[in-house]
Amino acid sequence: MPELFAPDRLSGGILLAGTLALPMLVGLLALCRRMACAALALSPVSALPGIALSLGAPVVFELPGFLLGSRFETGGAISVWLFVTSVLWFAAAWFGAHYMAHDKRRGLYVFFFQGSMLGNIGLVTARDPALFIAFFAVMSFMSYGLVIHDRKPVSMRAGRVYLAMAVLGEVMQFAGLSLVAFPVVETGDPLLSMSFTMLPHADTLSTVLFVGGFGVKAGILGLHMWLPMAHPVAPTPASAVLSGSMIKAGLIGWINLLPMGVAQMSDVGAALVALGLAGALAAAVAGSVQKEAKAVLAYSSVSQMGLIVTVFGVGLLRPGAWDALLWVVLVYAGHHAFAKGTLFMAVGLKTTRPLGELARIETWLFWCGTGIAALALAGAPATSGMAAKLVLKDVVAAAAPPDADMLLSLLTAAAVGTTLLMARFVDLLRMVRHDDRHTASPLIFVPWSMLLALVCVFTWALAALRFPGEISVWNKAAYWAKGLWPVASGAAIYWGGRKTLRLLPKAWHIPPGDIHILFSGGLSFLFGRLVLPVFQKIANGGAVAEEGVARLRIVAEKIAESATLAENRLAAWRPGAAVLVIAGAMFFWLALR
Repeated sequence: MPELFAPDRLSGGILLAGTLALPMLVGLLALCRRMACAALALSPVSALPGIALSLGAPVVFELPGFLLGSRFETGGAISVWLFVTSVLWFAAAWFGAHYMAHDKRRGLYVFFFQGSMLGNIGLVTARDPALFIAFFAVMSFMSYGLVIHDRKPVSMRAGRVYLAMAVLGEVMQFAGLSLVAFPVVETGDPLLSMSFTMLPHADTLSTVLFVGGFGVKAGILGLHMWLPMAHPVAPTPASAVLSGSMIKAGLIGWINLLPMGVAQMSDVGAALVALGLAGALAAAVAGSVQKEAKAVLAYSSVSQMGLIVTVFGVGLLRPGAWDALLWVVLVYAGHHAFAKGTLFMAVGLKTTRPLGELARIETWLFWCGTGIAALALAGAPATSGMAAKLVLKDVVAAAAPPDADMLLSLLTAAAVGTTLLMARFVDLLRMVRHDDRHTASPLIFVPWSMLLALVCVFTWALAALRFPGEISVWNKAAYWAKGLWPVASGAAIYWGGRKTLRLLPKAWHIPPGDIHILFSGGLSFLFGRLVLPVFQKIANGGAVAEEGVARLRIVAEKIAESATLAENRLAAWRPGAAVLVIAGAMFFWLALR
C-alpha cells in the first residue's frame, strides 16, 4: 500500500485507538432507542480511522498491561488487509445507513454491525495470539445478531447452524493454540505476549486443528454449510461484509498460525489442495441450482475460497514459494472482497430502487456495473479477475507442486464453474422485485459505485506492483483466448441447460446448506420413513410386541425421571460445578499428554 503519511507514536496510537474505540461507541449509542437513527448515520465514520491507518507508514504499538500483553502492528501485507477490510466495512455501513433506515430493529442492527466491525478490523492489526483469538471471537459471535436480524424461522435456523459452527471453530482454534503454547508456558516464557513470529512452529496435530478451526470461517468444504444458510437471511449490507471481509478472517488465522514458509507438510498440503479444488467445483454445481440470488453468491464465495485454500495447500507443499503465494492470496482475496461486495449490494439496490422508474443513466449504470463485477469474478479478459487468475496460475505453476498440470486444469474448470454461478445470479437478479415498503435515497448508489471502481482498479494496481512480469502479458492474444473460453463455456452451459433446470423436480434442487440436511432432515427422514414404520408394524403384529413396547416406554420414563432428579441434586450442590470444571480440566490435560 502507498504510504501517504508517516504517523509518529502519538498520532499512530490515536488512529489505532479510534479504529477500535469508534465502533464500540457507535454500537453502544445505537442501543439507546432515541439515538438509533443517529448511530445508523454515524456508522460509516467508524471505519475511517482504519482506512487512514492502512495508508500510513508502519505502526507498532504495544500494551503490556492489556490481557496478557498485547501488540498491534501495521505495514506490508497487514496494511493491504486493513485497507480492504476497512474500505469494505465503510461502504457497507454507508449502504446500510440508507438500506436500513426504515427497519424497526435498526438500533440492534447497528450494535451487532459495529461489534462485528470491531472484531474484524481488530484481528487484522493484532499481532499476538491472545488478542487475535479474542477479536476473532468478538467478530464471530457479534455476527450472529446480523444473521438472525429479522427473527424469521428460517433466519433463526440459519443462526443456530452458524452459532454451532462458530463454537466448533473457536474450540478447535483454542485446542490448536494450547498445543503450541502450553509446552512453552511451562518454561516460564511470556509466550502469549509475544508476536506471532515468536511462536513455536505448529506440529501436524495443531496444524490440522488450525485448518479446521479457521476453515469454518473460511468456508472450507465440509465446514461451509453455514455460509449458504446465513448469507441469504442477513441484511444485504451484512451479507456484503460476511462474504467479502469476515470470511477472509480464517485466511488471516492460517497466515498467522500455520507453519507457512517454514515447514513442509505434504499430507496436510495435499489435503488442502484436494479440499480446495473439490470445494471450488462442488460449490459451483450446488450454487447453479439455487433459487435465490444471495444463495448463489454464498456458494460463489465457497467456490472462490476453495481456490485460495488451494494456494495454502501449495504453500505447505512448497514452503520456499510462500513469499510469492502470500501476495497471491492478498491479490485474490482483495479482488473477491470488492467484487462480492458490489454484487451483494446490487441485490439490495434492486429491492430498494425500482429500476424501471429511474433515469435511464441510473438503470444503465446498475446493469453495466453488475455485469462488470460478475465478469470480473468469472475472470473474463480485461477485468480484474483476469489479473487475479493470471497471478494465481503463474505463481502456482512456478511453485511446481505435484501433478501441476492437472492442478492447473482443475483451476480452469473452476473458472467455468464461476461463470456458471454468475450467469445464474444475473438470471435470478432480473427476477428480484422492488419492495414498495423499502425505499431509499439515490445516495445509496454512491457506496456501490465506490466498490465498483475498486473492482476495476485495485486488483490491477496491486498485481502490477507485486507481479509486474505476470501482468505484462495480459494483452497477448494467447492469454485472452485462455481467459475467454472458460467464460464462454460456462455461459453456454448455463443458457443451454436453463430450461432443463426449470423442469427438474422440486425434490432434486439442492437446499442452501446442502450437507446440513444430513444432520437434520436426512436423519429424521431416515427414521420417520424407514425405522419407525417397521417398528410400528412389529408393534401392531401382536399383543406380545405391544406389551414389550409399553414396558420399554415405562423404563424410558423412569430413566428420564432419575436423570432429572440427579441433575437437580447436582445443581443444588454448590461444589458440584467446581468438581465438573476440575474434571473437565483434568480430561483436557490428559488428552493433551
